[in-house]
Formats: sequence, C-alpha cells, structure tokens
Amino acid sequence: MGSFTILRAEKLKCFGNIGGSLAHNYRTRDTPNADPVRTRRNLHSMPKSANVMLAIKARLPGVRRKDAVLCIEYMISCSPGALKGDEQHLAYLNDALKWLKERHGKDNVIAASIHLDETTPHLVGYVVPLKGGKLNAKAFLGGRQILSKMQTDFAKKVGAPHKLRRGIEGSTARHTSIKDWYCVLNEPVRPIVIPKSAVQPKVKRKRPFLPDVVEAPDEVTDRLNRSLAKLLKPILARAKMSEFQEKKADEIRDLVTHAQRRLADMEERACKAEDEASRLRELYGALTPSERKGLLQLAQRNMKIRRRCEKILSDAYDNFRESVSRFVAKAKDALLRVKGRWWDVKWSDLEHAYMQAEMFLSSEREGLEVILEHSPGQVNTTRTQAAGIIATAVEKESRSAERASLTNEPAQPARQTYLKDSG
Repeated sequence: MGSFTILRAEKLKCFGNIGGSLAHNYRTRDTPNADPVRTRRNLHSMPKSANVMLAIKARLPGVRRKDAVLCIEYMISCSPGALKGDEQHLAYLNDALKWLKERHGKDNVIAASIHLDETTPHLVGYVVPLKGGKLNAKAFLGGRQILSKMQTDFAKKVGAPHKLRRGIEGSTARHTSIKDWYCVLNEPVRPIVIPKSAVQPKVKRKRPFLPDVVEAPDEVTDRLNRSLAKLLKPILARAKMSEFQEKKADEIRDLVTHAQRRLADMEERACKAEDEASRLRELYGALTPSERKGLLQLAQRNMKIRRRCEKILSDAYDNFRESVSRFVAKAKDALLRVKGRWWDVKWSDLEHAYMQAEMFLSSEREGLEVILEHSPGQVNTTRTQAAGIIATAVEKESRSAERASLTNEPAQPARQTYLKDSG
C-alpha cells in the first residue's frame, strides 16, 4: 500500500456544528470506531470542549455575515501502516500542527487534538478562518485550485520529511474496467508447478547435419517469467483486492463516524428547536388578542430596523448624495462600536447630533428627509407623519427667510424640529 498524506477540511457554519464536532473529538458522545481503553491516551491542547467553544467565540469578529464559516475543522492523518509506532506518528502530527499555524496564523489555530484510540493516529485542528480581520474561509478552501495547492504544499512541507507523498495528482495508473477486474479476480488459482523440462532450452530450429538451434539463457528466462506472470495474475489480483478492501474499510469507518456525528448533532438541534417552538406556542396561546397584535407589530418593527442597519453596514450608500453619506457614516460608526447590536444605539441622540451639524451644511429640511428615510430609529414613522414633520420644517425655514429679508440680516438656521423616536 502507498504511503500517502491525508488532509481533510470541513467548514463549520454554526455553533451547533462546532458543538457536535467537539463532542466527537472529546469523546463525550459514543464513538464506535474508537477503543475506549486507549481513549485516555488522546492528547488535547485544551482540557475540555467547553474551553474550545469559548475560545472560538472570543476569536470571532463581532460583525459577520449570517452564512459565514465560523470555524474550519482539519483532520490530518496518513495511510494505515505508513508510519510505525506513536513516536513516528507524533512527530508527523506535530509538524502538521506547525504547518496549520503557518497557514492560518498561530492565534487563529484555536485548539488541536491527537487521537490515539482509532485505527490510525490523527490530528484534529479547529481554526477560525480570519484574513484581514474578517471571516474568509473562501481564501483558504475556495475552489479546486486552492484545495489542490493546499494538498501539494502540505505533502511537500510535512509529508516528504516523513517519507509520505501526496495523493493522486496526474496519476499515470492505467484504468482497468470492472468487468476485466472481476474476470481476473474470478479466475481459478492454479498451483504453480514448474516442470523440469520447462527450464531446459527449447529447440527453435532443427538442422539435419548441424546442431539444432536452441533458446539462449535469456530467452529461457523470459519464457519462464511470462509463464509465471500468467499464473500469478489471479493471486496478485486477490492480494490487491484485499489491500483495496482494507483501505476502503478504513474510509467507510471514518464516513460512518462522520455521519453518526452529524446525525446526532442534527437530532440534538431538532429537539432543541422543537422544545423552543413548544415553549413559544404556550406563551403565544396565553396572550390576549391585543397582546398578540402588539407582539406582531414589535416583530415587524425590529425586522425593519434590522434591514436598515444591514443596509447601513453594507456598501449600498456609496453613490448617494453627501447628506445621506454623512448620516450613514455616523450610523455605521455607532453600529460598529456596539458590534452590530442595534438595540444598544441611542438613535435619538445620533439623529440630534446629525441635525445640529446638517442645519449648517445643508438645510433642516434635507436633514429631516435623510433621517426619516434612513434612520433605524424612525422605522415606525408613517408617510403622513413624515410629511407633517417636513411641512413644519419648510414653514420654519420660510418664516426665518422672511424675517431676514425684513431686517436685512442673514437668515439663521431654524430651531431643530422635534423628532420622536419611533421605538
């Protein structure tokens, strides 16, 4: 069997996935393919799975996309039997851990474990895929080319010093059809018997008055080798099948473990979701019609606020007029300071500060229009209410301009129109 490196990476997109992986990693969940007697020999950089979960959460940025990959789980091993004893395996896996830290940065490799209780020792590493301060798993695992380069780099830097090579890449192996393979496999194995006459040179050409032309020693060797190859063909096929089956059995065991882990995680999440849904149904059933209506309105308001905040944090306002850009800059800064928790922002204070400056940079009317249209604090202001507020501002500006024309003095900014926080 070839001596190959094994490197696999899995994206974990939610804390439930991470928790399920950690439960398998720390053997807090039944692991059929692990030997419980040897489990105590497993090595962990952190004592408990809870410590790893806390460390991952602490490393994650406060603001992130909903579909972002929170963590990458690496599994690093080698072909069964390629390395001998724990010493060789540990040397290889320690080098693999150094490679992970070089690839992702020491601070982003949160935890690592070495399992010695399964068929082949292997490393499991948990990495927060930060690049430039943002979650970016695509930079490390995005596309076949990046994955192929990763495998090549790992085999060169980690595998080669331990006499391990990269898996199939541009393989020159010839494909044998399933039909041909089974024809060889099912061919009866005959006893290998070489008769004495077979080793004697055969007569190639008889000559009447001269010695016969016989095979040269090299020709005898070639003939015997061809005969042996034909006799050995089904035996070698069976040997290869046994090797293939052993390798596939290891892969199937890994797949079964992975599937069981994911299934248990999904079942656990489904149970929690059902419990939460049941609790909410009971609470909702106890509400009066007016309370239900109020709850619905609150949910709708929060959804509107969330949408406005998400738009502010995106690049959607890049081409808007300057007055909008000034408000968005203030709002974005406020959201980033509270790590995206929009309910912690005092929108009325932010609106007031914006208006104080805007009345000198543009006009009260334009500032009010910006706030009413874009501020998360004004999501419940109706069109009628907004029109009334704007009309009041226009009237004040008109009176101010009229007084200025009568007194021959420059018009002063109107006193700020009072805005109610729609929350």
